[in-house]
Amino acid sequence: IAGASYLRAEFDGGLASNFLAPVGPFVPAGATKYVVNNWSAFAQLNYDVTDNLNLMVGGRFIDETNNAVFKPTGVKYPLHESKFLPSATIKYSLDGGGNIYARWARGFKAGGVVPVSNLAVFPDPFTQGGIFKGEEIDTFELGVKTPLAGNRVNLTAAVFYNDYRNVQITG
Repeated sequence: IAGASYLRAEFDGGLASNFLAPVGPFVPAGATKYVVNNWSAFAQLNYDVTDNLNLMVGGRFIDETNNAVFKPTGVKYPLHESKFLPSATIKYSLDGGGNIYARWARGFKAGGVVPVSNLAVFPDPFTQGGIFKGEEIDTFELGVKTPLAGNRVNLTAAVFYNDYRNVQITG
């Protein structure tokens, strides 16, 4: 299996805050023209090692550029990230149906620029806010899927562990 994707997203606007609610005026808090360009290509291969043992490997290359232009200053903040994201699964088919498997995969969610925060308030927007790094994860999973009680019930169980780096949390 192979494929590709492309995304272009644009935001042109701002945020107004009412600091003296409910009687005060709305005060502009920031305005930005924000453009995201993202493309990726992926492939996945399956190989039957034996009649019961299957190996699946895959990978995705992702490239994302975030460009923010803050109004009215015209200050530009670009952010570009590229990553290769591999994955691998080994699966053993059980004689009575079902299988047991082990999987590892790397994931990524690109960083960006907070489009409604005026970056002038941050002495260094790369370390103090406004611009955030991409989130990364390594995920490990072991599982079983098998029919029980003459195929009237299916058991599906898995344990997993996720190792995050640069977690993005809305605040």
